[in-house]
Amino acid sequence: MKHHLAILDQMKVTRVLPLLAILSLPLGALADVADAAPAALTFSEFFKRPVGPRGLEPTPRLMSLVGASITIDGFLARTSEDQSSLILSPVPVVLGDEDESLADDLPPSSVHLHLAQPAMRTALQQCNGPLAVQGVLDIGRQHEADDRISFVRIHVHSARCLGAAGT
Repeated sequence: MKHHLAILDQMKVTRVLPLLAILSLPLGALADVADAAPAALTFSEFFKRPVGPRGLEPTPRLMSLVGASITIDGFLARTSEDQSSLILSPVPVVLGDEDESLADDLPPSSVHLHLAQPAMRTALQQCNGPLAVQGVLDIGRQHEADDRISFVRIHVHSARCLGAAGT
């Protein structure tokens, strides 16, 4: 009988050990595990609604994700000329500077894409539909290569074409 009790005690220990190992991890290690999955962000989460007397204001959600890995789906803004910057928009849009130099059709919740791998540019430009983009969120006023001022940027780690528009 003592032998059976010893086996039962040993089984309890082997079941408890993995739990004890997890509980003994530093809190920082647990946070790293939790941060492994990127947070999903939508364009509607960029600015507070309705727009108030102070203009566009970032939402607490957008601010909380600064520096975090995020995913977002959108459309690459197209231009009639060679694009020096890549801009992700919530809707398909074509930008033309010939008649709209100071104003264009770019929604305020658009985001500039900064690519970790320059070779990714060609693949993104060939996508004729929505894109799924993953990267690190950055916000704040910044002068871009295309002379626009951006407020929201993503340092892109990966992106994939989700298919042709309208499919």
